[in-house]
Amino acid sequence: MLSKEALRRFAERDKGECRDDFGAEDAEMGQCMEKLGVKAGDSRDSLGRSRFHCFNPETHIHGGYPDWYLWYDKYGAQKVRKL
Repeated sequence: MLSKEALRRFAERDKGECRDDFGAEDAEMGQCMEKLGVKAGDSRDSLGRSRFHCFNPETHIHGGYPDWYLWYDKYGAQKVRKL
């Protein structure tokens, strides 16, 4: 989710200020926003639960996240042993 101001900064960025079409797009966009001075906010709810989910419901309920997700998740997704 981007604010109107963040989107304006992205649209008006200088050529070469952010990478073009390389790597994981979400991580690259985050790095670009940092370079543009856009501060990331905490999108978790009042109980500390994530509001955005990139996997199917079964994966979020039972675990089984890929290793790359466990490495990237800022708030510590846990690897769950399947029953």
